[in-house]
Amino acid sequence: MKQIFSIAFLLIPFLIQAQNGTPDITFGNNGIVTTPVGSLDDDLTELLIQPDGKIIASGFIYQSTSTTDIAMVRYMPDGSLDNTFGNGGKVIYSNALSENFAGAAVLQPDGKIILGGMSYSTPVSPGFIVRFLPNGTVDNSFGVSGEVLDAFGFTNSNIRSMVLQPDGKLLVAGEGEINSIYYAIVARYNSDGSRDTVFGTGGLRIDSIGSYLSVFYSVALQPDGKIIACGNAAETSGYNYDFLVMRYLPDGTPDPGF
Repeated sequence: MKQIFSIAFLLIPFLIQAQNGTPDITFGNNGIVTTPVGSLDDDLTELLIQPDGKIIASGFIYQSTSTTDIAMVRYMPDGSLDNTFGNGGKVIYSNALSENFAGAAVLQPDGKIILGGMSYSTPVSPGFIVRFLPNGTVDNSFGVSGEVLDAFGFTNSNIRSMVLQPDGKLLVAGEGEINSIYYAIVARYNSDGSRDTVFGTGGLRIDSIGSYLSVFYSVALQPDGKIIACGNAAETSGYNYDFLVMRYLPDGTPDPGF
């Protein structure tokens, strides 16, 4: 289950438009910035805007046909690289697994950056979460040397969306696959990267709505602490997928009022 998040580009492209839809010529080169990062294709999947206006672009890069790393680039508000971040504005992160794909990102109030996705390997491909300090270095106080690898009990797992609670706990949503059946997952972590065991069962909620496939692509938090996750579900493989929306109480149990 190697699932790529979006079409790969040779360069990471940006187009900033003014309020009327025309390119903002004060940004980059007539509103456009392209940034080479890896050896081959670069794929941008998420954007974060800091309170100071700086832009964090994150995703993954192909270093070879069988090696992908996580990457971030931070730009100044005018589109120039922020040289105080990583190495000349760029951060490349790899772990012991050869293929890593990032498709989710959140910015903490203290400026730390959290990325999530999947690490492709055999026989188990876990979901991953990694946290960085505001300067782009790995935050070793999170998980194990800055990283959490969590298979959620499945053969293949993917973290597709994340949201930060006001108390600093991290909610993630995505899917797990075993024996070609996909299950929707929501998990919650403490600020140190450990599972929040008061949520769901051991910090994890697993749901199977369709007998073949249930996947969450996005998760959101209501002001009252209830959690909404959405994606799709299907009884069989093919093109018969349905919208899937679920709401959970703050402890991870399904909300019977929804």
